[in-house]
Amino acid sequence: MKLLRLYLLIVLGGLSLLRSQAQQFNSLTVLDPQFNWPNYRGTIEEATITLRPVGLYTEVGVYLTISAKDASFQVGRQLEAVLGFTLPDNSIVNDSWLWIDTTIIRAKILDRWTASTIYENIVQRRQDPSILTKATANQYSLRIYPLIMGDKRKVKINYLVPGNWTTEEVQTVLPVGLLRSGQATPPPLEIRLFMDSPWQNPKLSTHPELNFVPKQDPEVGTYLSALIPPAGLSTREVILSLKAPLKNGVFLSRYGDNQEGYYQMALFPEQMIDFSGNLKPRRILVLVHYNPATALGISPSQLMSEISAQLKRGASTA
Repeated sequence: MKLLRLYLLIVLGGLSLLRSQAQQFNSLTVLDPQFNWPNYRGTIEEATITLRPVGLYTEVGVYLTISAKDASFQVGRQLEAVLGFTLPDNSIVNDSWLWIDTTIIRAKILDRWTASTIYENIVQRRQDPSILTKATANQYSLRIYPLIMGDKRKVKINYLVPGNWTTEEVQTVLPVGLLRSGQATPPPLEIRLFMDSPWQNPKLSTHPELNFVPKQDPEVGTYLSALIPPAGLSTREVILSLKAPLKNGVFLSRYGDNQEGYYQMALFPEQMIDFSGNLKPRRILVLVHYNPATALGISPSQLMSEISAQLKRGASTA
């Protein structure tokens, strides 16, 4: 039996860019975990952010190279790096990677107690771990050990974030606040955009002076690249804007195979329906795959009543 999941975004009257109202906390600290004191601010040596539109979401990959070059520890000392950072609201962290010499290790998803126990045991044995934990709704902590004084470590954080949709654009706020967490001025930031049809017209709306240029890499293929200098990261946000891929006010995408998958749909009723009264009333058909096992106690009649109420609310405010 085919399994279909529907993620529906109904936008009434347009959706302006949503920014998190929560205060952002970003910090990078280096310390000797055997003593915890003194500690110093670490340094972000290199930074790259990859972006890939995925339906209603954007997949974001943050690559960081971290050092303790401005700390007052003896060269060769084994330190721990602790990165506290904020992501946009409703972000879903789904991956973390740690470079060990030339080997890349992918993180396992575990409960907090188990993961913390494993991490602490490894630190005591002076081996190579990292642990990424969620502190609050949008606050995270990444701990890396060991960071050798005089050397560098490279990590990747991967997450999904819903785009901010209007009838004209889909915008994604980049997490550049974490680049300001280090001791020194933020490094230049390379943005790599992997974009397929139907996405078009990429731009950095906060940095109109910068343009994307096509590049080719033997490992990752073709992408668009933009380089933001340190001065462009000191105080400003970075926002990627793409042309909204709407057809008559609707965007629909499907992900999966022949056996199962899920749909994502963005719907702007005011572009589909003339609410001015110039046209005769028309019927609207909404097709929903309802699965009682995943409906969280919501009955079919309750679901359809809510969809109907949303559409009527849009008509009354148009």
